[in-house]
Amino acid sequence: MTARKQKSSLHQFHKGSRMPRIETRSQKDYRNKMRKHTAAEVSDITTPSVPVPLTELIPEDDYLHNTDQETSHHDHQETSHHDQDQDAWYDIPDEMRPEDAESLRQIRSHHQALIQQQKLRNWSDLMISMFPAYLHLKKKTQNWSQIGCLEDFSKDLCKCTPGQQNWREVDLIDLMGSVDAYRHLKRLEQDLIQTTTACSSQDILAQRSCPACFGVSLPVDHESQPSDTSQIFLCLDGNFQHRHHEKASKNHLPLHTPHLFVTPEEIQASNDQILTHEKAQKKTEKAKDRCTEQHKAADDRRNASTWKGCDDTGLFGCCCRHDSVIYFCNIHKSGEGRGLPMSILKRLLGELNPNIQLGVLYDIGCTLGKFFESRNLLTKHLPRMKFATAVFHSYVHDWACQLKFNPRYNKGWGLTDGEGLERLWSYLSPLVGPQRYATRNCRLGGINHRSVFHNMLGMEKLLLTLKRKTLHAITHQKDARTNLDKLLSQPNPHQRGTCFTEDFFWAQWEAQRAFHANLNEEEVAHKEELAQFFERGETIKTLVEMLVSGLKSHSQSDPTQMMNQLSEIQMLQAKQDEETKKLGSHFGTANIEDEDQQKRLGLLYSAKLALYKAAVQIQGELQPLRDSKGRGERLGTVLKEKIFDALDRRKKSVISVLNTFQTRRTDYLRNHCPEQLDLPENAPIDYHQFKKIPLDDPFWNDGYMCLSKDPWAINPNVRSGIHAVLALERSKEELVQLTIELRRTVSWGISHRDQVH
Repeated sequence: MTARKQKSSLHQFHKGSRMPRIETRSQKDYRNKMRKHTAAEVSDITTPSVPVPLTELIPEDDYLHNTDQETSHHDHQETSHHDQDQDAWYDIPDEMRPEDAESLRQIRSHHQALIQQQKLRNWSDLMISMFPAYLHLKKKTQNWSQIGCLEDFSKDLCKCTPGQQNWREVDLIDLMGSVDAYRHLKRLEQDLIQTTTACSSQDILAQRSCPACFGVSLPVDHESQPSDTSQIFLCLDGNFQHRHHEKASKNHLPLHTPHLFVTPEEIQASNDQILTHEKAQKKTEKAKDRCTEQHKAADDRRNASTWKGCDDTGLFGCCCRHDSVIYFCNIHKSGEGRGLPMSILKRLLGELNPNIQLGVLYDIGCTLGKFFESRNLLTKHLPRMKFATAVFHSYVHDWACQLKFNPRYNKGWGLTDGEGLERLWSYLSPLVGPQRYATRNCRLGGINHRSVFHNMLGMEKLLLTLKRKTLHAITHQKDARTNLDKLLSQPNPHQRGTCFTEDFFWAQWEAQRAFHANLNEEEVAHKEELAQFFERGETIKTLVEMLVSGLKSHSQSDPTQMMNQLSEIQMLQAKQDEETKKLGSHFGTANIEDEDQQKRLGLLYSAKLALYKAAVQIQGELQPLRDSKGRGERLGTVLKEKIFDALDRRKKSVISVLNTFQTRRTDYLRNHCPEQLDLPENAPIDYHQFKKIPLDDPFWNDGYMCLSKDPWAINPNVRSGIHAVLALERSKEELVQLTIELRRTVSWGISHRDQVH
């Protein structure tokens, strides 16, 4: 038997083995009647006017069964009629108009909102009687630490007689609400303690955030102890990782602002005040600021369209110099505007004692103070505040800006780095993913709850933190003293017959600050523009060399086309030379006549800028490693591998930039300053040595790249001495500040204990 016959036989066998479809006449009449009735009810749904093939309405197997001529011997005539009627019957699909679907969605949403609002009212009513019971049981069981703490204590809470008691079963349907209820109980407990024990709003900040900063110290009895300076240091920063997707929740309940967050009304009031003062001062157009443009977040160019689908776009935080959280601002559909730090400072200044002085560290602290002054904002409180940039972020700013706002180069800041919020964001990073799809209240509540726990751990380890900072300050002081002693034993070439002295270094430091203070920002920008111009000229030169080598190696190339390209490059070079004369001189001495020296110096300046940017990137990658060693915290193998991988990816480009700089420096010194070519500071270095150079090293202040010929500009030993005396002074300030903070902590602890008992 062939394969085709076998297949046909099997088909006939299965077809013949099917059970016949039997339908009585009454069933058929009833079915037809119901079909007409359904068609009359659904009159707005029209049936297709074009006949539909039966093969599209019924399965192919049934269609073959109805049209096959070879029927089985037991398929009678009534079954054939039944199959024809069955083929003409098909179900009408359920269709809903868009407006009906939207109405149904709104009804369901309203129903869900009513359920959640009723749950909130139930919990609120229950808290009235639950909170006293919670405090009673917490005291009786010693915070649920005694044996039998989970027994039935209903007799302590209910005084009803047995005849008055009624029993009923309760289904705990809101298990998720128990987490929020527990947090609410803890918050009520904290509010009760703070209300009954705090004597001022600053004391509440000491209980909630940091007693070393906000505690009031006892009077000093001994002359050897420094008096309290009433100085508090704050760190401000924004984070745009803690976003929230707009469609992640329906937000049926009103937004509840936790106590660590500034309310949206306060933020809006600050924004309105800024807008009003800008209109009054006619400062609606934002002037370009070099420091602001270098920070994407601070530039405030990001808005709601930047994060499509997000309603809450980030956080703006404030912490003390011991990394304890003070306040947060929830960023809602906007960027990092000036209203965020202003709202935090306004609330904080209203809660602190009038004698408190604030030191504010911000990524763009250099522009924040100028912003308030130019718009007459916070005029009553500006004398109480001084501004600086965070230590690591300050190295992105210009050198003239660093001289004014880098805390390492200015008095009164100690060793405060201003990077506490960077460490806080790392601590809160596990909440980033889950809270993007939670409700808005859950997001703010989770951040607040974790931050409260962070502050509690900070208070428990506060003495260890002060001890660690003290050891770091002592080590920093010893290193600075060792370096300074070595320099003080060397002869001073600028004052014959004498050695270097601390007064000489301080005088040179003041001369350097005065020199950069007199520089015009336009001149600095013109200097960078000239350097970029020479860099483009060097690129043209490289293209010319490549073109000439192509002419020599490829004899089959079109000589006319190659010569045209060469002529075009030569014309560009001629234009470059003409523009050089128009730009003028901004390197070396004020009246340079040697064009070659001008060009070499511009190229060297450009290479030094590129090398400095590479150094900032490398030090940024290595910063977590240094923090883990200094704070005694484990970084983890995974994060270390990521850091080393990032360094390996940058290594090739950094080596290229380093080689370019060293080649141009050697070329410049050989032609114009041969006496400095063999100095130790001009010796070649490799990649591993370059990684160890800190950003505040004198290596970055080359005297031949500025207009001054003073000792601080041309002598590397003078620059090293300046850094040594600055480091020594900052270390002494840090030790004094730590002594004051220790006294504040102990004084607050004694006062708080007396209030509690």
